[in-house]
Amino acid sequence: MAAVTAVALTATGLAMPAAAAPAGPDGSFAAPGSLQWQPARDRADRVLQIIASDTPVDPVEVLAMSAPSLTAALYPQSLASALTAWQSSGPFTVTGTDDEGPAAVTQLETARGVPATLTVHVGPVGLIDGITMLPDVPETAGFADVYAAVAGTGARVSMLASDADLHAADPVAQCGAVFASGADDVMPLGSIFKLYVLGAVGDAVAAGAIGWDDMLTITDDVKSLPSGELQNRPSGSTVTVREAAGKMISISDNTAADMLIHAVGSDRVEAAVRSMGDEHPEALTPFPTTREMFIIGWGPDPSLRKRWADAADLPDAAAAEAERRAVLAEADTRSLDDVDLQQLMRTPLSPGSVGWYASAQDVCRAHVALQQMAARSDAAEPIRGILAENPGVQNVDGLQYVAYKGGSTPGKLAGSWLVTGDDGASHVLVFQMASDEPIGIIEQNYVFGLMEQALRAFG
Repeated sequence: MAAVTAVALTATGLAMPAAAAPAGPDGSFAAPGSLQWQPARDRADRVLQIIASDTPVDPVEVLAMSAPSLTAALYPQSLASALTAWQSSGPFTVTGTDDEGPAAVTQLETARGVPATLTVHVGPVGLIDGITMLPDVPETAGFADVYAAVAGTGARVSMLASDADLHAADPVAQCGAVFASGADDVMPLGSIFKLYVLGAVGDAVAAGAIGWDDMLTITDDVKSLPSGELQNRPSGSTVTVREAAGKMISISDNTAADMLIHAVGSDRVEAAVRSMGDEHPEALTPFPTTREMFIIGWGPDPSLRKRWADAADLPDAAAAEAERRAVLAEADTRSLDDVDLQQLMRTPLSPGSVGWYASAQDVCRAHVALQQMAARSDAAEPIRGILAENPGVQNVDGLQYVAYKGGSTPGKLAGSWLVTGDDGASHVLVFQMASDEPIGIIEQNYVFGLMEQALRAFG
């Protein structure tokens, strides 16, 4: 889910201007020579040592070699958090260096063979005042090239590029594939599951069961883990349904998603899965909250994980669903404080584990269904704006509308877009990745860079 890897999906690099004047690690200004000066290559080599190691990053050391301007510009994040995220793509192989004055440039490859460039810039006293780690995304000639480049990371990949008929009533006619590979395979969704929650909210609003301005209360038992920020608000705080829906989609707020599931009811969410054209509803029934997923997937009780997985072997679907509902009920009695955050960041769940699953074709139909819902009901019209708050990529030139939802958990990555070009035609792009090993931040940014190129074909 985007949450677990919020940094990975939002930070494509850290680039900051040089300090206006030399300053020490404590922020005090000093004359050159009063601190131990180090050239950019020395700083870059130390950064490489840090990100090549499994040892937790020492924030004190990293702060000491960071210029105050960089520290201030990154706040409330830090260079230490960026280096920690970059570790997820290691070990690295250095393929070249190019140093010039205050900048040291290192070409390297990640553990998955993705090419990237680390640039470290130092200021007058040798402190790091600018740093980037960016994947070197190749130019591609079409959807097949994009798919091949993504598959080259070693993960299992499905991808769909489709024309979208927003007026078709038959779900089969809504998504006409232009390119497809594995598009009918049921694969992990990550936070793309939130499309179905939004559909359930839209249905409830259209039916008059809930209003966009209705207030939801944040409580201890509904708070989840990041991504998002509602979990940081004091219990008893309130948000509107509209604000929660916006945060659920734009910043993939997990607490917002869980609050909305509780507000409309899991039955309505599961009904939305079916009404939005999903051909594999059993893969989303029962429908977990993110809190339940964290507790089952990375909590201290392995029996919950085993019971969830073993349910697939029960003699009929009804028995499997009943057992999994019992597991969810048990998880609701457990504390989120017991979740192992280190394991959560680094350990992919096995195939068939607790989570949300659908095919790329299912996701395409879900996007179309949401657009149809917004067009059909004035009450549900805000859905279009909610989906467009975060386009997921930086360059959307030539596209007049971009709806996006992506997500990830360790070893899983997915993204989905419904776009309308300047010609008025709509299209959908979906990719899903699954691996037994984590998919690092550099690889994630590499894949999204490739998807940006794919989207340009729709412009």
